[in-house]
Amino acid sequence: MNNVYDFLLQMSNNEELLIEYNMFFKELSELCFFVIDDYNELKELHSVFKNIITIDNEASIFCCTYGIDKNSDKLCIYSDNIWISTVISKEELQKIFSQYDTINNSLRGIVPSDIAILSQEDIIGGNIKYVIYNNGAIQMYREEMMKNEFGKFVSLYWD
Repeated sequence: MNNVYDFLLQMSNNEELLIEYNMFFKELSELCFFVIDDYNELKELHSVFKNIITIDNEASIFCCTYGIDKNSDKLCIYSDNIWISTVISKEELQKIFSQYDTINNSLRGIVPSDIAILSQEDIIGGNIKYVIYNNGAIQMYREEMMKNEFGKFVSLYWD
């Protein structure tokens, strides 16, 4: 993972990345910060994503970052958006999360503010520079996205 860390150190502040889920939450966990920071909520969110992978074993899950912050030799990466490449419909994803969307549910914070199907323009028109995979591979974002089937990406956004 040193090559990923070295690569991140060379990036400019505020550059956007797509980082595969396990890389963001495990390998780079000391550098990466998700909008949900409650331990129990994050644990449940991880469980929901494991369930999604069980339903669609071909699904890929990424954290879409909104910046790299390098201050005083400390590197921080932030995300409030999960992209899932899946055959699971937007409606099915909404149903999965709806079970948490009750007033007295202590895990209500895992419910995304918005779930949207990403259009081709959403995917290739943004400012994301690179994709970082769980295995440490770093690829140019646009080239990687052109290989994917558009219409399969769903965005889960928290504000």
